[in-house]
Amino acid sequence: MSPGRRLLSTLRFCLPACLFLLVIPLRGCVPKVPVGFHTELMYAAPDIEHPSVVTCDDEGNLFVGEDPMDMRGPASEPIDRVLLIRWDKHGGPPKKTVFCEGLCAVFGLVWHQGALYVMHAPHYSMFVDTDGDGVADVRKDLAHGFGPPAGKYEFNDHIVSGMRLGMDGLMYVSVGDKGIPKATGADGSTIALEGGGIVRMRPDGTQLELFSSGTRNHLDVAMDALDNLFTYDNTDDGFGWWTRFTHHIPTGYYGYPDDYRTRPDRHLPRISEHGPGAPAGAACYLEAAWPEKYRGNAFHCEWGKRRIQRFALKPNGASFDSTLDDFMTRGHNDEFRPLDLCFSPDGRHMYVADWNFAGWIKPTVAGRLYRVTYVGPDVPPEPPRAIDSDPIEKQIRSLAHPARSERMRAQWALAARAEAAIPAVAAARRSDPNKFARIHAIWTQHALINRAPGYDPSAEWIGALSDRDADVRAQAARALGTRRIAAAAKALVQSLGDSAATVRLQAAVALGRLGESAPVEDLVRALADEDIHVNFAVRQALRALHRWEPLAAALRSIDPRTRLAAMQAATGVYDDGAVAMLSFAAKTLPNADERAAALAALAEAHRQPAPYDGGW
Repeated sequence: MSPGRRLLSTLRFCLPACLFLLVIPLRGCVPKVPVGFHTELMYAAPDIEHPSVVTCDDEGNLFVGEDPMDMRGPASEPIDRVLLIRWDKHGGPPKKTVFCEGLCAVFGLVWHQGALYVMHAPHYSMFVDTDGDGVADVRKDLAHGFGPPAGKYEFNDHIVSGMRLGMDGLMYVSVGDKGIPKATGADGSTIALEGGGIVRMRPDGTQLELFSSGTRNHLDVAMDALDNLFTYDNTDDGFGWWTRFTHHIPTGYYGYPDDYRTRPDRHLPRISEHGPGAPAGAACYLEAAWPEKYRGNAFHCEWGKRRIQRFALKPNGASFDSTLDDFMTRGHNDEFRPLDLCFSPDGRHMYVADWNFAGWIKPTVAGRLYRVTYVGPDVPPEPPRAIDSDPIEKQIRSLAHPARSERMRAQWALAARAEAAIPAVAAARRSDPNKFARIHAIWTQHALINRAPGYDPSAEWIGALSDRDADVRAQAARALGTRRIAAAAKALVQSLGDSAATVRLQAAVALGRLGESAPVEDLVRALADEDIHVNFAVRQALRALHRWEPLAAALRSIDPRTRLAAMQAATGVYDDGAVAMLSFAAKTLPNADERAAALAALAEAHRQPAPYDGGW
């Protein structure tokens, strides 16, 4: 054989091996997912730049926030934007457009009824594309003051960020511990929050309200099918505060920064703790196209640990336990830095925004967008979905659909029918065999109040406090409290004795919102509740009502737990009635340690901190 032919023969056998060696590193760069899932890289820099947040519209088209402010900068200039990636219905390549730009640090996106709502702290804005060209031609700034001015601390972290829309029609917003000195809504309502937590408002930027406090730094809120809220704290604080997976309850306080080290009696516990790290975006899988084991799980991006983690939730009293495992991990020597994720409304896909860079405030362009799809053994097909123009009867059937996206769509579609939908929704609330249909019927009625003048479903909700399912009873109590239905006070008191802790918790929260019509004496008796989350909610309700004389009866209780809870309710409240109650406790409690605790609480009330006006 000639030297030339020998060389060709050698190359013929060596080339496949060489190609294999070239492919291995490329395959190693693709993040790993469980068996049955497939990952594809959709975009990479420079086609996408520092993706910070993702969400889908009703048809599954994808919005991607880009955050060059916090990489090439400057961090104080509104140079962030949102891309829209629209899929070709005939299988052609997707079309990418700049949907909106001129944004501050964009970390929160929610699509609702034809509009994109954007949290780009310190601003909250709405964008609409009226002509369908993929570019928003309407911008309305709805609320402002969500945290310090962009770039004040040289980098936009620990800020107001991710959002979730609940069945109650309220937007729940994650707040990092740079806090909110003063946010002002479209209706003039204001809120302030020192440290981290969750706030809420209507999508139109009205009715701003605090939900929970005392956390350090989370970038998103995961919401389950019952609107329970979860955060995964991003932290390098140390001193006993690590990455914490937390269930937030209304009025919840979680101890950061002052109480978590030394006063566990004053705050609620986290579900679990996981050492140092940097969790970021999050979402619960609430659709029906993945296997059962993934449904209801909370998925969280762990930027620091370069993975997406999955929390499987299990109810425990009024809160939850969880187990943790990895869902998506970096490939071989890959700089996988997931910052956010979302699920397509059909439940087939998870979209992952990958920062793809171990840092920030550097003149570089990086970023990737992945799509994860379940391709394993067949999952039973979901029932047919409706569309908004379908008749009311079909919308009612969709309230029982296994996919939350379809239940929510049907809820809004029914609310849009106003008076015409009221009889069918009421019938579903009373008699539908599916608990989710009855729950979404409650919240459809809640939305119909704003659509049908004079409509009052409060008697329906009071009736639902006797529903056979605890989740329905809890949602009824929640609706009554959200609307502050004074006529429900007696029924809510009865719910304080419900066998399910979740119902007792929502009843306590609702009573705390009723003001003068709330029966304080009944709340005082509930201080003996053994569930720590219910007990805390009762204390917070009493603090909100500022009626202290009935607490004297609790101080005379033979139960030491009740006496302690009464003192805790009055501690840290700068109110003459609370001070009088603690003075009474310091003189009359039977135990010397309890009298000393009452004196210590009085000492704390000697100086009131100045109002929070910013700072970190």
